[in-house]
Amino acid sequence: MKRLPRRNKRDGLTLTSGQCAVFQLGADMLSEYPDLDEEGVEKMVERLWSTHEKQILANWIQTFPGTRPPTFWRIGLGNLPGRPFVRESDGTVEDGRRFTEERRVQDLAFLIRHKLLTREEEKSILAEKKKREELNAELENDSR
Repeated sequence: MKRLPRRNKRDGLTLTSGQCAVFQLGADMLSEYPDLDEEGVEKMVERLWSTHEKQILANWIQTFPGTRPPTFWRIGLGNLPGRPFVRESDGTVEDGRRFTEERRVQDLAFLIRHKLLTREEEKSILAEKKKREELNAELENDSR
């Protein structure tokens, strides 16, 4: 994933590598601001997100089209309803894979329904779908 540009101003809105991980991986940011309480940290995360959202999303989408980073689902939805609920995984590897796929499908449906996909994402998703269909057809022909 590309590095995010950092602001040079001393306004507290410069992203560190740890903060980038928070936005991209959903990690905890409390350790990034030891002088702030949880509410203060959450406000800082919201300020950082609003300042860097476009770049964070652009980098994420380039690597993971049709998905969004955890922070998008937590604070980036604005007035849209929350992330669609998907059942809890039972903790097994097999169920974890099913859960991950169900989550991916639900998230993609949400992004499509609310017209949140970029044109590049739509093209990428359609190209991936076409590749899968061609591969399935090839596998089906090979099995005959």
